[in-house]
Amino acid sequence: GTDTPGVGSSTSSDEKKKDKKSERGILERPPKDCEGYPPALLPSVPDDTEIDFYVPIDSSNPNNGRLACTLIKRPCGSTSSSSSSSTSSSTPTHVKEGNFTIDSSKPVVVLCHGSFSWRNQMFLAHLAYGISEPLDCHTLRFDFRGNASSSGEFLFGGNARELEDLRCIIRFIRQTMLCDVLCVLGHSKAVYTVLKVAAAQEETQRDGVPGIPCFINMSGRYAVPHNFDPSRSMTPDQMKTLRETGRVVLMTRGHRTNEITTADVEERNRQDSSFVGGIRSSRVLTIHGEKDATIGVADNARKYEEVMGKDNQNHTLRIVKGADHNYNGLRHMKELVSIVTEFLS
Repeated sequence: GTDTPGVGSSTSSDEKKKDKKSERGILERPPKDCEGYPPALLPSVPDDTEIDFYVPIDSSNPNNGRLACTLIKRPCGSTSSSSSSSTSSSTPTHVKEGNFTIDSSKPVVVLCHGSFSWRNQMFLAHLAYGISEPLDCHTLRFDFRGNASSSGEFLFGGNARELEDLRCIIRFIRQTMLCDVLCVLGHSKAVYTVLKVAAAQEETQRDGVPGIPCFINMSGRYAVPHNFDPSRSMTPDQMKTLRETGRVVLMTRGHRTNEITTADVEERNRQDSSFVGGIRSSRVLTIHGEKDATIGVADNARKYEEVMGKDNQNHTLRIVKGADHNYNGLRHMKELVSIVTEFLS
């Protein structure tokens, strides 16, 4: 639903355009659907609950690109069933950001999509809505640069850029929405980026700077250096092109060409998830599908458990029986909502 202030039935077209350019200026909304992606099969939400907007990557220079976001916002005055503490004022504060007003006393859960995906992936969108009411929290999901409705070229690697994007969203939530970030959830490829944020907090939290209390690893790959072989998922012809030209097209989605380069392969082979062993001050939940054929349980979820410590009270592992990499669409949604809500309550 829309929440554009100052637009009435008697307002002229020019005045409507002017009103949409509010002080903080969200000038347009990203579309629900995106060329080259499956249709957005979104949950049915009450009017004025789900808002689509763009966040500039660099607020001082809008030409540096923008991130397409979807916010599910909670109404003012509702009571949280979550026992999680918030450093924001307990008095609801209406923060006006362009086309919407937000209750800044409620925290935000951020959801990050995986490779070749987007913010409106079915299970991610339904999970965002499913946890919002029982936790009485806002949820924000977004497209990483190079994906769906965000700006930029697609990168098969690009973890440093994804880290910049996630930090941009966290700043927006804290500085513009004036909300706390309760949790950051990553699916698949995004887990590496999400847990990098958790690890980076260790130093600042030792200095007494409050950080994000919780992180969720959904179907994350445990990266081992020099263990990525593109020939496992590419045809011999694609491998030949990659060797000869340094790049190969994997698919075309809308106006973008998704390709992998030799630099991407080198970046992937430098990744090392052992840094997660140093995450101690944040709580981490690992969720993995029992039947995940893309990123298997044994070499990934169990490895996270081993490296983070089986006796580590701040790490929890939950295996979803019968679930695949994308949790079979909505088949396991009730269980996923229950797992996440229990962890964050």
